[in-house]
Amino acid sequence: MPGAMLSVLVNSQLEKIFSLQPQIPLSDAVLQLDQLVRKSLRQQMSDSESDEGCDGAFVRIQLSNRTIEYIGAKINMYELNAQGDVELHKADRISLGYRDAPHATPTAKAWTLTSGSRFVLVTDGVTDQLGGSGSAPVAFGYKRLQHALVQSSQEGAKAIASQLLASVTAWQGTLARRDDLTIIAMEV
Repeated sequence: MPGAMLSVLVNSQLEKIFSLQPQIPLSDAVLQLDQLVRKSLRQQMSDSESDEGCDGAFVRIQLSNRTIEYIGAKINMYELNAQGDVELHKADRISLGYRDAPHATPTAKAWTLTSGSRFVLVTDGVTDQLGGSGSAPVAFGYKRLQHALVQSSQEGAKAIASQLLASVTAWQGTLARRDDLTIIAMEV
């Protein structure tokens, strides 16, 4: 199934989940999405011919009480604070919608927002992009990602996203793009 079609399906299911239960705990929303995608693609049976799914990140920001809640399904979240530090909030090692249901319940992480915090989410297209100046191409990877975030940690969300995209594009050089590059930067 083309990724764009899977994106439409996931978006439709998310709208259904959150329109019926706007304050649903994120862990319940993730499990519901996993089940709905699997059912929509008729993958609930072990002998299904299809085995499609996705990674994802779920973020709920509540400005009224200055809290943020996050669950990652193979998509980490990076928090950049006002002092220029970058903190990694690790995702669970689960994917959503595939024939085999996750063997673990996703873990919700919640904390108090601090003034000036920025948050960055990237898909694996960023970290898996091959490039470099050596004789053998190397993935951009998590260390380069973290370094690029530290370099732009004093910037606003838009500049962080632009600078990260520029870093990945420069790393890629003349090599082909392997996957889509999705970068989401938020500022609170």
